[in-house]
Amino acid sequence: MLTLEDGSRFVPGEIRTREVTVGRHIAPEAAIVPRLMDYFSSHYASEKLGLSQRIISLAAAQCLLEAFRIILPT
Repeated sequence: MLTLEDGSRFVPGEIRTREVTVGRHIAPEAAIVPRLMDYFSSHYASEKLGLSQRIISLAAAQCLLEAFRIILPT
């Protein structure tokens, strides 16, 4: 667990409930984060993908992790 400058705590894996800014990036509103995560998971669910699409998805995993950093900055 990480304690932030304002005294609040960051818990890895926990969906944020407050607004954040990281550098010049203003993250999406906390209220819509669950909806963004639902969208993300429904579009990248492996059971919907064929074998070649799964392989491509694995190759793109690093880009998808960046999407998480945008959606869920701390």
